[in-house]
Amino acid sequence: MLRFFTTTLPGLVSVISHAHLAAAKKPRFDSTGSGSWWVDIGVSVGCCFMAALMTALNIGLLAQDPLSLEVLSKTGTPREKKYASRIRSLLTRQNWCIAALLVMNAVAVEVLPLFMDHMVDSWIAIIISSVLVLLCTDIVPTAIASLHGLRLAGSMTWVVRMLMYLTSPITLPLSWALDYMLGRFNVFSCERMLS
Repeated sequence: MLRFFTTTLPGLVSVISHAHLAAAKKPRFDSTGSGSWWVDIGVSVGCCFMAALMTALNIGLLAQDPLSLEVLSKTGTPREKKYASRIRSLLTRQNWCIAALLVMNAVAVEVLPLFMDHMVDSWIAIIISSVLVLLCTDIVPTAIASLHGLRLAGSMTWVVRMLMYLTSPITLPLSWALDYMLGRFNVFSCERMLS
């Protein structure tokens, strides 16, 4: 045991310190303005935007009451009728829609600190990405979607459909399982309530 502390441990400390000095001489981060630095910035901003859009669409679509959509599709302004009919057609596969939006949100939120790690230390990347996720992808989209949910969801249904088909290898089986376990959401049951 004494031999470990007198020969092995100092040798191990020496190897670790030499490795640390060699790593300190090599720059860890790309210089500001280099091509890969701009790619990291662009991907980080893109991840924030995508996560914010997914949150806003999730709230905007799922906050719509089926009865309100039915009423708007019959008695609203022409724009409200258009938005309500688009949302109603999309919500016929609600579990698939939810799964696609949440998978894309999770991808964006998980990729963000990976690219930020190339620009700053890991612990700083985690703190910055946590603050960005809280502000840019939770608070602001929730405020926007609560005020303009119908317009946002109605005008972005094509994006949601595209994401549903893009993520279908993962989200379609997941939505089938949710349909089986929880039952399908029936938007058209509101027609009976109106008559």
